[in-house]
Order: sequence, then C-alpha cells, then structure tokens
Amino acid sequence: MAESSIADPHPLPYDVGVIDAQRAPLAALAPTGRRKGILSYALGNSCAILIGLISSYLALVLGRLASPSLLDLRNVDLVSYYTVGKMILAGHAGSIYTWSALARTQAPLGGHAYSVAGAIPFQYPPFFALFLPALALLPYYAAYLVAFAVNTLLLTVALFWLEQHASIGRRQGIALRWATFTCLPVFLALANGQSTMYLLALLTLSLAAMLSDRPVLAGAALGMAAIKPFYVLPLLLCFVIRGEWRAITSSIVSGAALLLLPIPVFGPSIYLSYAGLERQVSSWQGLPSNGLTTAGIPISPATYAPQWNHSLAGFTQLLTSGGTSWFVLYVAGSLVLLAACVWMARRSSTIDIPFAAAVATGLLISPHTLAYDLTLLVIPVAIVCRYRSHLPQVGAILGAVYISVTVGYRLAFLIPFQLSVLGSLALVAALILALWRRDRAGKIAPVPA
Repeated sequence: MAESSIADPHPLPYDVGVIDAQRAPLAALAPTGRRKGILSYALGNSCAILIGLISSYLALVLGRLASPSLLDLRNVDLVSYYTVGKMILAGHAGSIYTWSALARTQAPLGGHAYSVAGAIPFQYPPFFALFLPALALLPYYAAYLVAFAVNTLLLTVALFWLEQHASIGRRQGIALRWATFTCLPVFLALANGQSTMYLLALLTLSLAAMLSDRPVLAGAALGMAAIKPFYVLPLLLCFVIRGEWRAITSSIVSGAALLLLPIPVFGPSIYLSYAGLERQVSSWQGLPSNGLTTAGIPISPATYAPQWNHSLAGFTQLLTSGGTSWFVLYVAGSLVLLAACVWMARRSSTIDIPFAAAVATGLLISPHTLAYDLTLLVIPVAIVCRYRSHLPQVGAILGAVYISVTVGYRLAFLIPFQLSVLGSLALVAALILALWRRDRAGKIAPVPA
C-alpha cells in the first residue's frame, strides 16, 4: 500500500486516499468536485457551440481557407448515411457497399455537390447501418437538424464529464470549452453530421466506467465503438496489459453480438461486400488527390488522398512523396506508440493516463484518420489538464496542439507536411512525462511488473 504524502498545488476531484499498489480501487475514484446540472450545462453550451460554428465558418471563409459552399448541406458526409438509410428502406440493404448503387442514390440528393466531390463510400460495419433508416424516414434537411442536435448533445455530455474529471477552475473550464467549440475538427464533425461524437461519447463512457469500477460497461462501450477498429485496438491492448479481463470479455461479447445483429436484415454475404469495399479503398491510400474513378464513378478525394489523412500513414506518405518507404516508417512508428501504451498501462496505478494515450495512439496508427476525428483528442487534453501540476507550460502545450490541428488542416495542401500529427504526438509525450513525474514524486505507487 502506498499513500499520498506530497501536497498537490492543483488538488484532484477525487479522494484518492490510500491506493492499492496492485490495482487502484477504482470504485473510490468517483467525482467529488463541483457538480453542475447537466441539463443547464448542455443547453448553455449548445448555444456556445452554435456561436463557435458561426465564428469558425466566418474565419474559414474570410481567411479564404474554405468557400462559402461549405454550408451547402448536400455537400456533407451525412449524405452517405442518409442514402444508405434510404437504400435499406427501399429493400436494397444488400447493396450499401456497391459503388453503382451508392452513386445512383447519392447523385440526385447531392446535385452539383455530388458532381464536384464525387461519391462517398459507406465504410462502416453493417450494424451501424441499422441506425440509419430512422434518419431516412425524415426529409433530408430535417434529418440533418436531428443529427446535429444528437451530436451536439453527445459532445456536451462527454465534455461535462471530462471537465469535471480534469478538476479545472471556472476560467480554465471556459477556456477548454471555447477551444473545443471553436476547434476546426469539432466544426467539421458537427457540420458534416459525422459519427465522431458517437465515438467520443462511447470512449468517455468507457473511461468513466473504468474509473467507477464497472469494467463490463466499459468493455461494452468499446465494443460499440469498434466501427473504427484501429481507434479501439490500443485501448484493448491497455486492458490486456492491466488484466482487465471482464472489460475485454464484455468488449468481445458486445462486438460479436453487433456483428450478428445485421445478418437477418442484410444476409451473411454483406460482410463479403464490406470486406471487398475496404480492400479497394485501402489500395487507394496515398494516391494523388487529383481525382479517381471506379467503373466510371467519381470518388471523393477524402477517401484516399494523403492530405486528408491525419495519421502517421498520411504523415509518412507526404514526407516520402509516395513509394513504399512510407509503409515501413508508418509501421515502425505505430509499433513505438503501441510500446509506449504498454509501458504506461504497466506503470500507472490509474487507468486515465494510459487510456488517454491510447486514444491519441489510435488516431495516429489508423491507416486513415480524417480531420473531424481529431475531436477525440479532447480526452487526452482533459487528462493532461488533470495532471497539470506534473507538467511544465501546460497552456503552451495545449495551445500548440490547438494550432496544429487547426492550421495543419490547410497546411497539408500547401506543403507536404501533416502538422496535426505532431500535435497528437505532443499529447502522448505530455502524458508520458506526467506519469513519470507523478510516480517520481511518490504520489501513487506504480503497478509492479
């Protein structure tokens, strides 16, 4: 048993007390800091999100970083979800991964936007498609508003918990919210109706469940987040290293159940179609962004171009200008990051630091990470804030991350460099340093090897 003996200038929102050296009693780590009504928080911050979206849009257009057509609601990724829902309602569920069927459904809805951007593939597993007919029952613009409202609610609820966990003061809380609501990835995720907030809510729920000693719920949340498996992989690795077998079992069971759920609707062959589309899209990764067609159908460049890819894969593809050397660098960098996650999972007595590092690592090792998914970095940002007493110049670090994910979006199209990757790496490095300094200070004994 090890006991905290050093005064912390930034007290945490948990009554840590005596920590078991083998495993922190996570049931004792329930928030005891300031409480706010989640309803008032969500409503108030939804207004702030609207202001943030408007200000981000004006900044992009006035700074000539985007055209006014950015607000064309037919030119957003929700079109892909909506058309898949329409196909299922029309009895064409088995064709949702077929280019010709997607193009026939998307073209009338997208109009000029479709002719410019091209077809958007549906790259999610079949179980995710089961949620989409509910949207497709509505007129498109009504469906967009519903999706926007749901995503805003998921974002504010996740941020509500993360802000309390970070144990920051009122001014710091306002700064965190301002940075979140005006951050370009959040703007893109909300404006496009993307699934990012669904992932953010599930990952936040998983972390909260682990901290309250509910591993079954934590694992189930990860299983539902497996619509993007590479984001979940480092988290499962951390659970394995820490011996969180109930969470791992729950994740496997929930994932298997979700895989079986669509079969009565789509048939078992749907997974062959899904795998075929994924293989095809994977073969395009790193190709120039000057357009691509398949069977005469124009494909959206965001599907494959390295400038849109904010992972190590896009970073190395831009640096090496194609070829095969990028893949070697990508794999090597991914292995180093996974090794860092293993080290943190073994060393830390609490789950939050390795969990946050694993979230950032998932974004980095994914073969294809689009800008809106960088919204998930709010989780490691909150954990960095929580352990700010063990880090120098936290404000400068987080400010640099904010700039990197905002400026880097446009910069990659001007020079062959993906600045946002450095921001994600900086968060991983900050978490490693915070863990090392926390243990060196003797605040919480590390888990023995």
